[in-house]
Formats: sequence, structure tokens, C-alpha cells
Amino acid sequence: MPTGDLIIQVTDTLMMTVPGEATSARLSIIFDGRGIGGRGASSLRKQQDEAGNIINVTYFWKGVTVRLTNQPLGTHRITVVLKVSGNGISQSSTAWSGAVHIGEGSTTIILKGGWGDKLTRVQ
Repeated sequence: MPTGDLIIQVTDTLMMTVPGEATSARLSIIFDGRGIGGRGASSLRKQQDEAGNIINVTYFWKGVTVRLTNQPLGTHRITVVLKVSGNGISQSSTAWSGAVHIGEGSTTIILKGGWGDKLTRVQ
């Protein structure tokens, strides 16, 4: 059975702000309904009140590239999800969801961030 590779590149910056500090912040890739990988946040920024208590934390993801090798040819469903959880926090956002056609060889999709929690497909 012929297969192909899929390369998912996220350009610019994705971010998610939550009320408090979580123990986990991940960008996950879901391929045809199954989780196939992800990456922790690249950095974070804490906002504190005058007493030093954390009001919220913003998590950032930059320069994410995921390569899926030897995938079946044809059209597949891809979802990119941001999830921040732990310490009583559970928040997720679907950054992008869409269909991708994998052909023989290599197929690349480029998703552009924009200082928020959503992506736009540019290629």
C-alpha cells in the first residue's frame, strides 16, 4: 500500500491565557481521531497582583513542526488543539481543524498563528 508523509508547520505564535498556573500546557495534533503527538508550551508569562499572587498565566507556542511518516494516501482529518490543565484548571481550544490530502511523497500544510488561540491555513 503506497504511503506519504505529512508535515504540519505552525508559523508565528499561538497563545492561551488561563486564570492561574497550570501543570500542563500542550499543543496536540489529532489525526483521523487519534492523538499522534504534540508539544509543550515554548514559554509562559505570569501576571501578578500587587501582593504577588498570580492572576493569570499566558502560555506560548512558537515554531511547531510535526512530521507524520508513512501515512495512508488520501484525505484525512487533522485537528490542532491547545490544552492547559492542572491545579484546578482545565481549558482547551481547537486552534484549527480541517481536511488534508496526503499524496505520494511529502505533503506540507502551513498554519499561521496570530497572537491568539486560532490558526489559519496558508498552504
